[in-house]
This record gives sequence, structure tokens and C-alpha cells, in this order.
Amino acid sequence: MGWIINLMREYKAVKHTVIGGVILFATYIILILCGCPLFFDYFEYPRYSGWCWGPKNGKGEWTVVYGKITEKVRHLKGAGMFGYKVMGKYVQIAQVNIDGSDNRVLSEIDAKVGGGVCDYSQKTGKVLFVTQATNPAAPGGRDLCLMNLDGSNKELLLNGSCTNAQFSPDGTKIALVACDMSERETSYLWLMDIKSRKVKCLCDVGKDGYDYWTWHPSGKYLITAMNKKAGWIIDLDGKIIDKIDTKASTPCFSPDGNYLVGYCNMFRIKRTMSEGKEKWTGEDTPGIHFGGGGNAPKWSPCGRYIIAGSEGGVTIVDLLYGYDGKVLTPGLSRGEFDREQSRITLRGFRQWVQQNDPEWWNVMIQKFPRR
Repeated sequence: MGWIINLMREYKAVKHTVIGGVILFATYIILILCGCPLFFDYFEYPRYSGWCWGPKNGKGEWTVVYGKITEKVRHLKGAGMFGYKVMGKYVQIAQVNIDGSDNRVLSEIDAKVGGGVCDYSQKTGKVLFVTQATNPAAPGGRDLCLMNLDGSNKELLLNGSCTNAQFSPDGTKIALVACDMSERETSYLWLMDIKSRKVKCLCDVGKDGYDYWTWHPSGKYLITAMNKKAGWIIDLDGKIIDKIDTKASTPCFSPDGNYLVGYCNMFRIKRTMSEGKEKWTGEDTPGIHFGGGGNAPKWSPCGRYIIAGSEGGVTIVDLLYGYDGKVLTPGLSRGEFDREQSRITLRGFRQWVQQNDPEWWNVMIQKFPRR
């Protein structure tokens, strides 16, 4: 009988061990599913999406408005690169002074997959913003919204197919690129009247021409590079005015219309009359290295500064003084090689302008004398 009693005791011990193991394993699984900090690291990963010139601050200086997408990320400890999971996103519109001070959030946008700032109107104080499409028939598309900087008075302008948009200089119209929902391969440049909401198609920009266009400061023309070919000057009816030998990605005119800056290149724009017709020409000038990516440059309304950026952050370059771009957004670091490239290209641009366009240089120096 003794061996039976011992067997029963061993059975109970094994049973308790198994039950305890099951309970421990179940507890472990529950803690993982609940996201217990014992097993996970939590952090936020910011990315920047869109930047433009904002209103002046209390000191009368220009500010920069930008979009910031922040992903909430969870990482299972010890799982390496396979342990990451995005738990959510939120999008903010922020504003910063040109010296990097007073960096503050103005509004937060409900956007499950992100979004970005397109443009700000100095005339109306409104901002254009793209976010995830609300139309189920447009998966992966973007809605175009109009709102105040603080996120109030949000209006849906276009549902499901917009990729980028810009206000006209007078703030009464919006030029935008959107694809035909029946054929997602082709994008078109459209013009919208803000008051009436009427939209008309200006031209086909092809499969890859969605970021090769911008307004001319006069508000009478747009430049677009159809299918990444040479630039075309078109009027507000889509009529081709002239062909111009420039091909600038994410271009932007200087306020006086004399220069066109793009990603890694810049052109001096000349307009002359030939046989009763206006002729546009583009002359290569030394490009400027903005640092930190340097995409989608935006010329300041005063003509002195250019901002540019990437997902990593936004930088600003003073065309007249100093020899290095300044980082405006937190989290962007620049190496010495990057800084040296900024110094070299800024020096080259200034020398070229003083020799080839002294009138522009003298006007700017008189307007903004060194303090």
C-alpha cells in the first residue's frame, strides 16, 4: 500500500506543477497581450510631412508651419527587428520661429494613416491639409481639407484622390494634383475656385508629374513638368504659354518670379518678347544644399530665406548671411560633411548672384542690411 500512497503523492505533485505551469504561461500570455511594460518598450517615432511659410509672429518675423506625424510604437524586448508594432498615429500642425524658438503645436488632426500640410495662405489665414480618404471607394487615397491653423472650421474640399495642393498668391483659388479614380495611373492638375468650389482640369501631368508644378507669383500662370519632361508655362485655362528648359522637382518661385528653386537645383528665370510673343527661359545657377534631405523647398515671402526638409525634419537657409542651414524641428541631426556642403553651395550661390545678377543682390542687401 505504501507504493500506492507514494504514487498518489507524486501524481498530486506533478498535477500541481502542471497546473502552476499552465497558470504561469497563461499569465505570461495575458501580460503580453495587455502590453505589460515588463515585456515591452514603448516609444514614439516622429516624421515630418509638409512645411510652408506661416503668419508673422508678434515681432513681425515670419514663422514656419509644418505637419508632424507621430507613430506610437511597441517593441517586444529581445525580439530584435521583428518585435516592432505600430499601435497608433496622430498628426499635428505645429509652428516655429525662423530662429528655432517657440516651437509649439497648434492643432491635432484625426488621421489614422497620417497626413500632411500642403500650404498656408497669407491672404486668408487658412491652411490646406491632406489626410486619409474617407471614401471607401478610394482606398489609399487622400482627402483635401481646408481649415484654420488651430484646426477649427475644417471643410472637406476633395474626397479621395488628392496628392498635393497650393493656394494661388491672392488666396482665391487652389491648384491641386489628383488622379482620375477610374485610372489611378494618371494624375491631373486641377484648378478650384474657393468661393464657388468649381473645379476644372488644366492638364495631364502623367504618372510621375504630381510634384513637378507650382504657381507663378503673379497668380496668372503655373509651371508644370508633364511626365518629368521640360517645364511648361500654362495659364489658368490650361493653355500652354511657353516651354521652359527647366526640370525642377517640388519647385517654388522666388517672390519676384526671377528664380525657381527645386530639389538640388535652381534656375534664373528670364522673360523676354520675341516676335510679339513672350519667351520664358531658364538659366542654371548654383544649387543650394539645404541639409537634412532638402526636399520641397519654399521661398519666404520676403525673399531672404528658403526652407526645405524631409521626413527627418525641416531646415532653413539664409540666402544673404551665414554659411549654414539651421534645423528648425527637433530630432534632426546633421554631420560635419552635411554642414560643409551647405557652406560650399551657399558661397557659390552668392558669388554667382553678385557677378550675374547684381541688381537682385543689391536690392536684397539694402532691404536686409547686416545688423
